[in-house]
Amino acid sequence: MHRRNPATHRKQLNKTRRNKRRQSASSQKGTRLSPVLRVPTPIQTVQTCSFYKSLQLTNVTTAARFLPNGLYDVDPVVGSTTAVGATEWFALYNRYQVLKYTVVYEFLNQDVLGAELNIVNTNTDPGATNTNYASYARNAYGRHVLLGSVNSMNRATITQTFATKQILGGYQSLDTLTGTPTSNPTNVIFTGVGLSPTPVGAMSIGVTVVITVNMLTRFYERKPLTA
Repeated sequence: MHRRNPATHRKQLNKTRRNKRRQSASSQKGTRLSPVLRVPTPIQTVQTCSFYKSLQLTNVTTAARFLPNGLYDVDPVVGSTTAVGATEWFALYNRYQVLKYTVVYEFLNQDVLGAELNIVNTNTDPGATNTNYASYARNAYGRHVLLGSVNSMNRATITQTFATKQILGGYQSLDTLTGTPTSNPTNVIFTGVGLSPTPVGAMSIGVTVVITVNMLTRFYERKPLTA
């Protein structure tokens, strides 16, 4: 009768056990669930938000002004005019600060009268009528634009870029420059345009104005993440 060698038999048993352990580990590895990684929101982020407005300036509506560092409410006349893109970032951050802005004014005079347009960028409210615009536009950040009547040189586009602190001037504490998802900063900037007909008279049609404001904004003080 043939008898098995005990040493050889033990080697075969050990080899079989090792193979089973490898198969079990490989099976478990294939079914293991990967952990869910939660990507944290950055402590702060810098984004560009925008505001658009089209209006008609006539002898009745002689001026319009906006708040280029107030994302929460850019148009003080209409109200509740949050800049495009700001609402999504308000959901993630408690505070914002506009670092600089670019404003583009596009003019089209459709009237039989010529027009003088006075563009202002100032830390003082120029008002809802054109009374102060001519004098405010004489500062370093203002512009005068002359348009011909409907049948002449009646178009113009003006683009201006300013740092927020450039317009506000002097030392400004961070608290006065920052807003929240429900408020504008304490210190606001006004960009606007006032109309003066040339010669003086009633403009029956007026000047079409398209305003675009792009605001480079720092959002910070991150809100806690919730599931």
